[in-house]
Amino acid sequence: MRDWLKLIVLILLPVNAWLATTVYLRWQKQKFLEESRRREFTGKEAVHRFLREEILGLKEGHRLRYPFPYPSQLLGPPPPIGQGIAVLLLNLSTRADKEIWDSAIKEALEASPSLHILLLYERRQGSEKLSKIQELFREFPSSRLSAVIGERWVREVFGQGFLGGGVLLVLCDGQGVIRVIVPYPERKEFKTWEDESAYWRTKLHKAVKKVVDEFFPREKGR
Repeated sequence: MRDWLKLIVLILLPVNAWLATTVYLRWQKQKFLEESRRREFTGKEAVHRFLREEILGLKEGHRLRYPFPYPSQLLGPPPPIGQGIAVLLLNLSTRADKEIWDSAIKEALEASPSLHILLLYERRQGSEKLSKIQELFREFPSSRLSAVIGERWVREVFGQGFLGGGVLLVLCDGQGVIRVIVPYPERKEFKTWEDESAYWRTKLHKAVKKVVDEFFPREKGR
């Protein structure tokens, strides 16, 4: 009996050692990957910040440099940045779904008849489909609504947006001076489109409402 126990122990010892080593190596690999992702994200954010602040002047108290020095397509009238009319830039990132944005755009348009709304949209490379952003224009047929459509530079300058971080909105006064910059809400994972769209719809609407309530209180009767 003792010989059997010794044999079992001799068999289990190397097995346990192998398991412990495997678990430890996996833990080390996971820790390394997480640290690499964190450094990569930090590095990207530093690049985005440089492009925003130094190339476009995207700082509070600075004049926004427009037109943007990148290839783009304009929908609607040219935004009157620095022409005596306040402009609210909304970064749609890669998502122009009406279910997400309609309440935020409506809030902005109703804030003041002297506020122009400029949508910024990233079209995926190689994709010519603009049906979703065109649907927003059909929903809100206003001469105070424009859109700049770009490709990867939108993400590189304004951040990841729905993918995590970056600039959500920028409010410029009539002289084109940036009064406020609002970051994107925290990204979350959802099991259904209904839950995801409800989350973003609420967050984006609240962010826009907070800004227009502060800068256009009398015109909204508040």
